[in-house]
Amino acid sequence: MSNIVLYGTLGCHLCEEAEIWLRHFFGDVGLTHIDIADDEQLVNQYGLRIPVLSNGVIEADWPFNEAKVDKVLSTHSTSPVIPANDPKSADISVRKPRRIFLVGSSK
Repeated sequence: MSNIVLYGTLGCHLCEEAEIWLRHFFGDVGLTHIDIADDEQLVNQYGLRIPVLSNGVIEADWPFNEAKVDKVLSTHSTSPVIPANDPKSADISVRKPRRIFLVGSSK
């Protein structure tokens, strides 16, 4: 479970929703966030699909559901999804928290 990657980009509202959804239903999952904007190959591969959850073997496109995520979490990769020294990756647990504003909510 340590090689789970969430591909997305800063300012992508769907990526933010996906991260919130994952934390709500799979709060203990260890994620690495990859911002595709810094890599042309990743933009070509994931640009129209983000957010994408991947373990290096299986990818799940948004919208996620529990079955899709369970499949990604239960299938083990034989190699790491990203190199450990990749500067484009950032562990979500050390990222600055974001403020979430719900528009149109009366409560």
